[in-house]
Amino acid sequence: TSGEIVGGTNGFGGSYGYSTGGGGGGGLLGAGGSSTNSNGSIGIGGGSSYLEGGGGGQGSSGYPSGGFGGGGQAGEYSGGGGGGYSGGGGGEISVYSTGILPNANFEYTEREGYGGGGGGSFIASSASHAFSSVNSYGNGSVRVALVVSNLVVGDNTSGQSDAFTNGSSLYGNVALGVNAGDSNNSISVANAGTVLNALTNVAVGVGGSGNSLLISNGGKVVTGDLGSYIGASATSTGNSVVVTGSGSAWENGSFLNVGSSGSDNTLTVSDGGSVTAEAFTLGYFAGSTGNSVVVSGGGSISSSSTYIGNAGGNNSVLVTGSGSTWSNRVSFFAASPLFIGWGGTNSSLTVADGGNVAAPQTTIAANHGSSGTLNIGRFGTNDAAGTVSTPTIAFGAGTGTINFNQSNST
Repeated sequence: TSGEIVGGTNGFGGSYGYSTGGGGGGGLLGAGGSSTNSNGSIGIGGGSSYLEGGGGGQGSSGYPSGGFGGGGQAGEYSGGGGGGYSGGGGGEISVYSTGILPNANFEYTEREGYGGGGGGSFIASSASHAFSSVNSYGNGSVRVALVVSNLVVGDNTSGQSDAFTNGSSLYGNVALGVNAGDSNNSISVANAGTVLNALTNVAVGVGGSGNSLLISNGGKVVTGDLGSYIGASATSTGNSVVVTGSGSAWENGSFLNVGSSGSDNTLTVSDGGSVTAEAFTLGYFAGSTGNSVVVSGGGSISSSSTYIGNAGGNNSVLVTGSGSTWSNRVSFFAASPLFIGWGGTNSSLTVADGGNVAAPQTTIAANHGSSGTLNIGRFGTNDAAGTVSTPTIAFGAGTGTINFNQSNST
């Protein structure tokens, strides 16, 4: 047989232990799996998720359970650790035999362990110690696994920085400011040909505040299919991403949340910089307030759907200056809507001084209890108007407003 029961990834629980082994540790978002007995019945229960209390997976009789938010206890029958923010380890592996396969030029290892996989943290995969065996036969038949490390700047640390100025770098995920006290950590990516690749996600301010990512002078950050966050949790405030300069880009293979749960987080796209995402959300959960996006100087943002104020309050977007654009591109997988106040209050989009916003459909204050405002031009200034290119602008069930702010009167 061959297979692997692994630790959880990206917040979800670890897999179950083999036979009478421990249950998987719970992750931030999902519970761990239960182990199974030899007759196929459920054995030891998995740990609950972080949101449900975050306990570790249970151990077999007489063996310890996994810890909350930490590594699994030692011993081959132990349960996997709870996920939390730090990720849980798995139960110990017992190595049965190693050697050289006949008529082949590579080593093999057969090993088996009974501990449940650790729960996955919010930003990283955890240990995959559990039942695992490799039996490869045939001349030159090799199973290859790609192991990629994570880039973490600011884990129980403040004021840490990292810079990328030449060539391409690859990581599993990228995180700044992991814990609530981790502040003022930074990453900069600069110069044409410099690319920072994250296979899964980028999180600027996982739990900390005042952390920053600067993409400039033609540098590029490419994020995989598990999304990106600026201000991921309620304690992550005042985090920022700046994308500036011709050719500078942040390309997201999935969603981008500015203020997932945090407040006063910012995204600035300026001077020819660009940001792309499948789904863009400003203010995702109810506690996310005062988050903002500014597009200026010919910068651009492109997404398949946009929610300005999915929840929370006082979340705002400003698109200003000739050549500055925000476009909802038509996608095969999405209806490409632009919502100004899906469920949040006092959500606003301001298009001024030659800026342009384009969407196949636009809705203001979509749901009961929401409120949103579309400003054409900025109140209290002498800016020229911007342009909103959309077939329809509809008011939803909330309180919606359109202001034509050409000068000091509305």
